Amino acid sequence: HHEPADDATLLAERERITRKLGNVEKKVEAPETIRPDRSESLNPDSCLADIASTRSFLIEQSGKLTDDILRSNSFPHPFLGNLTLYGWLWFISQHELRHAHQMQNLTV
Repeated sequence: HHEPADDATLLAERERITRKLGNVEKKVEAPETIRPDRSESLNPDSCLADIASTRSFLIEQSGKLTDDILRSNSFPHPFLGNLTLYGWLWFISQHELRHAHQMQNLTV
């Protein structure tokens, strides 16, 4: 818990995340501890269902958080450093877009 991040800090955080994740052509290697298990074949329908379920859960839970909570709490990300909870929500949205683009390219 820390002092609430101001609007300029949140905007800079959002721009940093967008810059890092915006280029969908650039491969980003996730740390091994959070990579999916490659021993099983990933079913696209199952992956999409998991994304939809997670999105619903996040929308429901984030609606319970106050602006102060979202601005005053940060947690580390392995590539992006500390992110406020607002930053984490933005990261998740951009991360999902990356994966949606990757899945779309697999089916084309």
